[in-house]
Amino acid sequence: MHYRLTSGLFLIVMSGMFLRNNLGLSRIDLGDGIAAWWPLLVIWAGVHQLMWRRKPVLAIN
Repeated sequence: MHYRLTSGLFLIVMSGMFLRNNLGLSRIDLGDGIAAWWPLLVIWAGVHQLMWRRKPVLAIN
């Protein structure tokens, strides 16, 4: 549930930022920000999956 809430809030915030930029309400260059910080999203997703894994991994013999 926590993962769904976090990812949902992330999508809402990012969509709001893009909408504000497209409507000319803010002058933030989102391309540079995303280009600089996208690796942190990948790292966060990996750490989140390692920390919150609920199902054990089964090996096939």
